[in-house]
Amino acid sequence: MKKQLFKAAFILGIGTSALMHAQFASVIPDAALPTVAGPVLRPQNAGSSTMQNVNFSLGGGVVSPGTNLYVHSWDVFSSAANNGIAWRRTNAAGVLQNQGHVIIPYAEDIDVAIYEANGRHYVLAAYYYNDPANPATRGHYYRICGFTPAGVVLGGQTLLTLSASFGRINVDANTPYGLAITWCVPGTGIYVKAAQLPAAAFGCNLLLPATAGFKDPDVAIRRSSGVLDLEIVYLANAENQIQEYKISLFNVVGCSTAGLTLQHTVATPNLFSSPRVDCPDQLATAKFTYVYSEYSTVAVPPNVNVTEDIRAVVYNSAVSPVPTNLLVHSAAYTTGFYNRNNPVLAYDAAGSQITVGWITKENTAVIPGTANVKYLAQYVSDPGPGLPVSVPGSIMMVSNTQGGPAPVLAFSGQNNHSSFDGINTAFSQYSTVFPGNYAMLYKHKPFASATFRTIGPVSEENETTDETLHLYPSPFTDYISFTAPLKGNYNVQVYTIEGRLVASERFQSESNDNIKLTTGELPSGMYVVKIQSTENNINLIKKIAH
Repeated sequence: MKKQLFKAAFILGIGTSALMHAQFASVIPDAALPTVAGPVLRPQNAGSSTMQNVNFSLGGGVVSPGTNLYVHSWDVFSSAANNGIAWRRTNAAGVLQNQGHVIIPYAEDIDVAIYEANGRHYVLAAYYYNDPANPATRGHYYRICGFTPAGVVLGGQTLLTLSASFGRINVDANTPYGLAITWCVPGTGIYVKAAQLPAAAFGCNLLLPATAGFKDPDVAIRRSSGVLDLEIVYLANAENQIQEYKISLFNVVGCSTAGLTLQHTVATPNLFSSPRVDCPDQLATAKFTYVYSEYSTVAVPPNVNVTEDIRAVVYNSAVSPVPTNLLVHSAAYTTGFYNRNNPVLAYDAAGSQITVGWITKENTAVIPGTANVKYLAQYVSDPGPGLPVSVPGSIMMVSNTQGGPAPVLAFSGQNNHSSFDGINTAFSQYSTVFPGNYAMLYKHKPFASATFRTIGPVSEENETTDETLHLYPSPFTDYISFTAPLKGNYNVQVYTIEGRLVASERFQSESNDNIKLTTGELPSGMYVVKIQSTENNINLIKKIAH
């Protein structure tokens, strides 16, 4: 799970036009989170986590196979007593089984991660606690919450460190291996804490050396070739330097900084946004990516000229001993006030494609002008054996509706344990309808889709063609086949005409290999086949009869 905190540089003025970037519009409808009664006003932060295709315990020895679990967190400027976690549970077909929310009063910067231990599911939640009536209790805390058939049940609140000042906090979970929490105490430094699964018994609060001048940490748990490491990234207080370290999870559990290794650092004469890190949970190859934005602003009253670069630092041990720093997207525009980009990211299930999302006010075809906030995303490809690349022409809208003055965006992190098929997003959105101008919304994006647009009916307008791919048999029986025109990875998915996923598989093929997806027995009718190969620029959406 990755999330972002809104910090705006308010400079009065009205947005003006700028160069327009083409992008795919989103056609997945935005859905409201099941949060507090009435609108969520001025959302400040968001988090997202998911586990899919799991055996979920219903109690009494009864297990529901193929269950999908989702959690989102939110916190608010204007009603901190109503901060909390929203949750959903669906069956294998994506049909909603249950949803709701739990409140954690005065919890700020809530981060969440779902994990499994001893056949049951839990949510690790961590946050900065700020009860205005009890200032002596301000500090960082965490809870282990049960995910039961009735929903998320809050566990007891456990103190990490007292802190009179706010500091960012983030978590990660990697089933069946471990849990991790990292947080910042201003003036003291960056802490990290870890636990092994299934016991989930955390070690000490480990203060990383020489980090008093740093803030906004993030953490991801990586297992590769039997090694279990934490990837930790943080930002200098002056916001002009980022450092990325690795350390053994076992050493952190044992309260030791032995093996703490600086893997990458970047500096700028401009400013950086808070970095975010993700990595494939379980691969033979060591991989990680962290994202950030480098930006500069020049006041031209009553407006401000903005230059922003969205960047991804991608490490693949099979390709290069050093990370590759990629420019994902660049924009320059004039606006009334600037919102930081605060990029987020998520690997796909195979660990070969990274989706990078960010906040911007740049001019777009879907939401023209530079006065309004937009949520955009783009792909980075890292299948090997070549260096990772930013995928040109893959920029997309996360939502077609403008964000609010307090924009936030979250992507669920990679979770190979649960055979997940896409990114779960959470974001704040602005509505012109009063009351309730702000709301927390979500949507799901399967990895095989070209953009945030594959849930819902498919019409003739969103079909695409590719002359190099020919599906057969047509009508199909219990399988669909085609010949791979080029070497590469192919994501193949089959949906009902209403948008329900019924078959999915990922193939790694040589040129001219026959690819065969077994669908099993399906009712007669029309279906939608989607085939994507990022490195070969293939994106096929095709109706086919059964």
